[in-house]
Amino acid sequence: MAGKKPERFKKAYQVKIEALLKKWDAEIKDLKTRADRSLAELRKRYSSEVKTLREKQRTAREGLRELKKSGADNWRKVKAGVDAAVSDLRKSITKIAAKKK
Repeated sequence: MAGKKPERFKKAYQVKIEALLKKWDAEIKDLKTRADRSLAELRKRYSSEVKTLREKQRTAREGLRELKKSGADNWRKVKAGVDAAVSDLRKSITKIAAKKK
């Protein structure tokens, strides 16, 4: 009879641990699902932010092309637009980069 008691304790312990592992497996799966969802949302947000930055970069490049084409008499007018576009792009990059830290 003395030999049966340790076996019962062993079996009870095994059942307890199996139940915990099963519970934790469900919790881990839930966390993974949440992480995957978060990654998808993060990817979408990054994509949107990169798209905005690319548009602002394109505007600055177009301004630079116009500046290259401009004559000596009106390049300062074009420069003001380029300065504004570059400043806007710089601020946007800084703002987005600061959010990612």
